[in-house]
Amino acid sequence: MRWLSPVSSFTQPNTNRPSPAAPMYRHTGGRQY
Repeated sequence: MRWLSPVSSFTQPNTNRPSPAAPMYRHTGGRQY
């Protein structure tokens, strides 16, 4: 479950679970680490 990590989600937007990445992306104000 590496997609749980915010960094992994940003580095790999084409993950199997892009859903959790969406709320995280908005939570950070649309900032990419």
